[in-house]
Amino acid sequence: GRFALVVALVTALAATQIFPFLEFLPHSHRDSGFAGGEWSLPGTGWGNFLLPLFLCHETSAGVFMQADQSVVPSYYPGIGVTVLAVAAVLFAPDRRAKLLGALTLVCVILALGPNSPWYAWLREVFPPLGLMRYPVKFVFLTMLTLPLLCAFAVRELTATDAGARRPRWRVTAGLAATALVLLVGLLLYAAHFPQEASDRAATLANGATRGVLLVLMAVALWRAVEGAAGQARVLAGGAFLLLLWADLATHTPTPTP
Repeated sequence: GRFALVVALVTALAATQIFPFLEFLPHSHRDSGFAGGEWSLPGTGWGNFLLPLFLCHETSAGVFMQADQSVVPSYYPGIGVTVLAVAAVLFAPDRRAKLLGALTLVCVILALGPNSPWYAWLREVFPPLGLMRYPVKFVFLTMLTLPLLCAFAVRELTATDAGARRPRWRVTAGLAATALVLLVGLLLYAAHFPQEASDRAATLANGATRGVLLVLMAVALWRAVEGAAGQARVLAGGAFLLLLWADLATHTPTPTP
């Protein structure tokens, strides 16, 4: 009942835009075959969830963009958020976390557009999808699901049962180590196979900063839960939040609004 009420309220709030749009749509030049696959995430676009400048070039305005799409300058949620989001899917008992994880994966796959076979299949099954231009727009929803998944993981890592926390910490530490290895791999790939007009020095500095921040976030979160008490625990928690913000604030040299 609460879920239905939320849907009804959102529909009512958006009605002044949605209903005129639906009235206008049949009179427009768009149909189910209107949209192509231009401006999709490249096949390597998953790497930008860990390394924001991966295979990006700098525009004349100083903004870094991917070579194959110019809609979304960045969809980087923070490397710590990404690691904790994956951790939540693995060990959070709440079924909502599994649902959010599945939704995130579907959005990333569909954002690939023609770089994924699933997008063409879905357009055949659901032709109205062809009304929407630029498959990269599917990545917008991940900016909602990933922070929610991160919150699920933090809740499990701060559970009162110390025995239940230990295996979750091991999983999280393993994921953080895996993220660091992948980060190094992405940097090596970007160095050996650079895109035209890409800045290898900026990419290297960007990746090194992400790695340092991830290590500091892991230490701060552990101190806030396991390794400190009293005021020190509060300070460690505050440091963790500050590091999350610093990661987003510095992830690209020229952030767009």
